Parts: sequence; C-alpha cells; structure tokens
Amino acid sequence: MSQFHIIKKGEEVYNKLHVACEFLDHAMQLYMEKRDLFCAVHLAATAEELFGMYLRPEDRILTKAVKAQKALHVLEKNEVPSDSDVLKLLLWPKNTIKHMKALGENDLNIVYNPIKKARHWIEQAIINHNKIFPKSQTMLRYEDCSSREIVEELAPYLANKSEDEIEFGPPDADYDETDEGGFG
Repeated sequence: MSQFHIIKKGEEVYNKLHVACEFLDHAMQLYMEKRDLFCAVHLAATAEELFGMYLRPEDRILTKAVKAQKALHVLEKNEVPSDSDVLKLLLWPKNTIKHMKALGENDLNIVYNPIKKARHWIEQAIINHNKIFPKSQTMLRYEDCSSREIVEELAPYLANKSEDEIEFGPPDADYDETDEGGFG
C-alpha cells in the first residue's frame, strides 16, 4: 500500500508530535483552570500515546508502568498477570471515559476522580514528551501548580509529625485496588 496521500483543497500536512504537544498543552491548561477535567484526561492520555509511539518501546512510560505493575502484582499475589490484564488495568482510567458498553450492560455511570486522573495522565505524557522535546512554558506553570497542590494534599498528614513519624504508603488513605478494576 502506498504511503502517499493526495492533499485536497483545504487540507494541510500536520506532524502528529506537534498535535500531541497541542493536546498536552490544552490538558495542562484545563487542569490548572480546574475545568473540563474529563477533556484534560482524554487529551493528556492521547498525547502520552502519541509521544510513546515515537519512542522505542523500552523508553515509553507505559512499558515501564506495565513492568512495575506486574512486579507489584507478583509481590502481592504471588502470580504473574498477563500483559493484557495489566494493560486493561493501567488504561482503564482513559478508556472508561471514552468507551461505553451496549445499553443494559450497566456502564452508564463511573466512579472516578477526574482531578487525580488528569494529573496522572498529564504527568505520564510529560515523561514521554521530555524524552523528545524541551519543557514548554505551560509545562513549567503546570509543574508549579501541581507541586503546590501535592504539598497542600500532604500538609494535613505531615502536620505535627517529626521526620521519624512519617509513614510511607499509597498516596491515598482511601486507596482501593478495585477502584480501577483490579485483577479479577
């Protein structure tokens, strides 16, 4: 099959990496404005995927996440999950908002934290982006905003505790492995 495409009137050629940069830029802007967060998730997850496809598989953040999730599952359950099960778990936050099952399959509503999911996918996209391009001005503003929010989230936990008293664990006290599907 030929890779040539006849450009019709009104069409132009666009580099998909530049499109991904636009998606990521808008996702970060939406996140900082705390609006249209499902759009931010979708844009950032798409940007992460586009940047990732430009990288060698071993350099993609998703490849590293799959390996880490598999290792964690082995430690917790003493069994090795399939790559497809791990991918289903890792991609659930982006896929659940853009796909819907057939009517009657109880898939109309989701339990979801769009602020945390947007931040997650933006950060994943940034990791892949930074292996290709330098940081943008929006990225620097996003990182400042995100850092302040993380400090604010941790402040109640860290208040009145010495360094020796701080326990490390999951980022959420209410973390539930079933939140994103888990492994059966």
